[in-house]
Amino acid sequence: MDPLMLLFLLIAGRTGADSVSTVGWVTVQRGGSVTIPCFYDERYKAHVKSWCKGSYWKPCTPLVHTDSRQEGNVSIRDDPDQRVFTVTMNNLTAGDSGWYSCFVNISGASDVGDRVYLSVTEGVSTLRQVSVQRGGTVTIPCFYDVGYKTHMKYWCRGNKSDSCTPIVDTDSPQEGKVSVRDNPDQRVFTVTINNLTAGDSDKYWCRVKISGGSDVEGRVNLSVTDGPPGLSVDKQEVTGLEGDSVSVLCRYGNNRHRMWCKIGGSCASERSGSLDGRPVLIRDDRVNRVFSVTVRGLERKDTGWYWCDNGYLQIPVDITVKQGGDNEKLSSLVQLVLYVGLGLLVLLLVIIIITWKVWDKHKKNVAGGQNVGRTTYSDVLGQHEVSDARKKAILIHCLGTEGRQIFRTLGPAEMYEDAVSLLGSHFAAPQSVILWQILFRRRRQQPGESVHQYVANLRGLASLCKFGGMQDEFIRGQLAEHSNHPKIRERLLTAAHDLAIAIQVAFKIETAAEFTSKLPYPAVTSLPAQYVSASQPPSSGLSEVGSDVHYTPRKQQRQRCGNCGSFSNVSTCPSDPPGCRGIPVFTSCFEVSSLVLCIYVQSELAIS
Repeated sequence: MDPLMLLFLLIAGRTGADSVSTVGWVTVQRGGSVTIPCFYDERYKAHVKSWCKGSYWKPCTPLVHTDSRQEGNVSIRDDPDQRVFTVTMNNLTAGDSGWYSCFVNISGASDVGDRVYLSVTEGVSTLRQVSVQRGGTVTIPCFYDVGYKTHMKYWCRGNKSDSCTPIVDTDSPQEGKVSVRDNPDQRVFTVTINNLTAGDSDKYWCRVKISGGSDVEGRVNLSVTDGPPGLSVDKQEVTGLEGDSVSVLCRYGNNRHRMWCKIGGSCASERSGSLDGRPVLIRDDRVNRVFSVTVRGLERKDTGWYWCDNGYLQIPVDITVKQGGDNEKLSSLVQLVLYVGLGLLVLLLVIIIITWKVWDKHKKNVAGGQNVGRTTYSDVLGQHEVSDARKKAILIHCLGTEGRQIFRTLGPAEMYEDAVSLLGSHFAAPQSVILWQILFRRRRQQPGESVHQYVANLRGLASLCKFGGMQDEFIRGQLAEHSNHPKIRERLLTAAHDLAIAIQVAFKIETAAEFTSKLPYPAVTSLPAQYVSASQPPSSGLSEVGSDVHYTPRKQQRQRCGNCGSFSNVSTCPSDPPGCRGIPVFTSCFEVSSLVLCIYVQSELAIS
């Protein structure tokens, strides 16, 4: 068709387009069927609607109208609630290709309507007009008849199909920025063009090679724009699972009626709500110019190519529905049950093997007279000759941190059997919190037990008493009341400290007392009056010699030692040193551990 004539028809056909609208182009393969929607305004709900073949509805003769809804392979149905009437054409042939008009009959005035071009292809079909922004990528589907599955397909460029230049074919599927992929199962080959430029705008042809005959083809016009195209989508390939839903956003630039169509099928709009009997949710955001399509409850038959249509441009979208959804969830659940069951079976098998080995070991021990009546950790390890201390150490190690803390609160256990008995008594039956609180209050610091050990044992008991936030207060009270050192009790009862400071104070007092106890003060000896008067302090010589030695007075009876007239602090004293010779010698003896230590000091006091 002459381009000027096509432009004239486009301009002329806009008359009444604001009142009635439809798709701009529909492609169907020979023998197929198509349903085309025609939308109208509210004021035309009661009017008769018609469908005729021709690019302009005024001179054409209606093929079918709502007063007589079917003529041969053409039928019409009006839905006043949705303000749309649909025309269905079946068993299409190549002779059915051409312009058609859907219009509303206006009595006494000009009819209003819109037109659509129907292309019935013999072997190959595709879209009519596609627009893409510069630098972008587009994939164009080319559909072919079942008889061409094994034929070579190719993509060529040019005004005429018989003189176009081949760019890429399915025998060499990629050439530079253009690639082709054939899918015989769906009877479609797709052409993808990357990094589009303004120079890529042209007419292109989807062609199937026919040996010994004319190739079959379908034409598509591709335009590359500098700015946003008149119609675009965010993604051309969308994947969903059975039972789930998918959404497609179609962005448009003009205010004509938008539709969602399935290639080889029918079209739907915001008013219709269904496509080929499948529910479709369509929302048209005219402010942001976004036409959204949501397909819910996906089925495998929903797989295929669709397109967004704004009355002139089309942009294709490939929807793939994979097996999944509820079936996949059920399959995952079955797998989980199988894995859990298998894991439990393995665990049961391991328990049975361990139990059998322990029982077998136990029977052998009974037969040999060893460890009759009880199988222990050492038995399992085969360590029967381990010492009692070693067995006790292994037992305490296996208790873990918390277990060791509890064990320390149970009392002394010198032997392995004692430790087992204490643990058995403790864990034999649950005890009440009140009982643990009574035991806590009765717990006193034991002889030889340090402050830190005492506090650690109190913490172990307190963990069973459920004191909550008052635990430190109770421990501090126990330390102040039941410490075995009077100075610690006096200090903690007269000063308010938190537990940490109280422990530090008690530790310092305990440490000082321990050091003092290990360094005894000098014993007070009775010296003859001729050497030292009752009120005279020891001479400097005696002080210097004994200044670093502290003596602890002993209450046991002192006895004279040697010939020098000194007094001893113990009942037995070694002989005087040989250097006595009439010089006063003072002997002080005391016990250190199991030894008796005597210190001899020669006095330089002058005899008065």
